[in-house]
Amino acid sequence: MEERFVLKGKSMRPFFKPGDILVMEPVLPEGVKRLQIVVFRKDGAEDPTAHRVIRVGKDDEGLFFVTKGDGVAREDPPVRPEEIEGRVVARVYKEKIRRISPFTEVATYHLARLYWWLRKVLRRPYYKIVDRLLPLLSVDFVLLKTSDGYMVKVVTLGRVLAYKLVNEEGEHFWVHPGISSPRRRLLRERADKILAKQKSHDDRVIAPRVV
Repeated sequence: MEERFVLKGKSMRPFFKPGDILVMEPVLPEGVKRLQIVVFRKDGAEDPTAHRVIRVGKDDEGLFFVTKGDGVAREDPPVRPEEIEGRVVARVYKEKIRRISPFTEVATYHLARLYWWLRKVLRRPYYKIVDRLLPLLSVDFVLLKTSDGYMVKVVTLGRVLAYKLVNEEGEHFWVHPGISSPRRRLLRERADKILAKQKSHDDRVIAPRVV
């Protein structure tokens, strides 16, 4: 029996986006093939995940599937047959059901890989220009208090160049690979100053703001 659900998250971009209505149907573990998109739920998650099968294997516990979103680099933990709720067989587009054929599964997989590769290549010159012009650009340091701790986002031209996260597990700093080391150090130093200032005022409740 077919079932519809709304896709959440951005992990299946560019061909499957948040808000897409997907149609899934039950599938036997033996019927799951590489490059198919399956719907599974791990560790009692509230929302199911729809990711592509990139490898099928077998170990001491039996059959397992390695899945990954088209728009992310990291593979998911192995998925067991009992965790799979179904296979995506169609998408609702303009109130019509568009079936996903085996050819579509293969084509969207390879085209997604090409898309992300081209995007990475074409963005390198852009971020080199941003890096050179950074002293002249308007740069916002957005301070947020989240459930995980404090975060400072570095934003310019509507894009996040870097962020610094501080929580109970420690500190994490990320900066776009296209930004040079000298600029990287300056952004980190500025983020550190903002976080240090906030730590001295932890008795205040803050809302998202630009500092």
